[in-house]
Amino acid sequence: MPTKWTRRVGLKAGDELELEEKGNSIIINAAPRKKPMKFSFDSNGIDFFLMKRYLNNFYKVGIDELELRFSDPSVFLNIQRILHTDMIGYEIISQGEHYCIIKSLSLTDGMEFDSSLRRCFLLLKSLGEETYNAISSGNLDYLKNASMLEQNNNRLTTFCRRVLNKVGYKDEKKVTFIYLVIEELEKIADEYKYIASIFEKNKRIKNISPVTLSFYKKTNEFVDFLYRLFYNYSKERSIRFTNEYRSLINEAYSIMSRKGGYDTLILHHLSSILRICFDLLAPILALHLF
Repeated sequence: MPTKWTRRVGLKAGDELELEEKGNSIIINAAPRKKPMKFSFDSNGIDFFLMKRYLNNFYKVGIDELELRFSDPSVFLNIQRILHTDMIGYEIISQGEHYCIIKSLSLTDGMEFDSSLRRCFLLLKSLGEETYNAISSGNLDYLKNASMLEQNNNRLTTFCRRVLNKVGYKDEKKVTFIYLVIEELEKIADEYKYIASIFEKNKRIKNISPVTLSFYKKTNEFVDFLYRLFYNYSKERSIRFTNEYRSLINEAYSIMSRKGGYDTLILHHLSSILRICFDLLAPILALHLF
């Protein structure tokens, strides 16, 4: 290898190279070892909700080792809780009365990205089915399963964004679009979570109309349509997807104009799911057309 090139890309003896065959050419890609990203943060004055946001973003941007400082030792329990529910591979490796050190103990190499992304879609579909089953049957025990599915979806979408920031995507030009897809998938899961929370806080709800339940099922079918469009894109399917969205969103507004109470709350969140799904059409087109 040319000395000037190996120095520029940071290659050392023993480092691996990737070979890519293109027609009659062989392209050599360097994959130099990157220094671990370390960061120190003073978390004093931050409540649980904001702490969760900070930790999620440290994880997503690719921090490998994080020192958190705090004056209240009880904060440590919140940190443990957040790591357990939201972050794959982040573990506390040492701690003191007013600090802890978190380190990524799993390899982030992108090998599991595609399978993890597909699982995000499948968990989203299951989340829609579980919440529908709970509401339509009146058996709110189903909502416990929905809560677990939503947490798993969050862990996977957060992991996928970490991979994109640390490793990239197989097509560099499409990193932005695939990142946007993952962001929006998490928002859809949040809308299902908000619906579940309505029933968890008001367990005596018994009067959800059959029309609203029917629309709930149609919304879940539209989420499945999104999944099929993402993995089996075609121009014709994108046209049907657009027409279906217009029909469903108009139906939602029509039902909301006639209903009230908890029906309207549920329809509001279902409408949000529809809009997020349709907004995803733009990055999906970018991923498949260019």
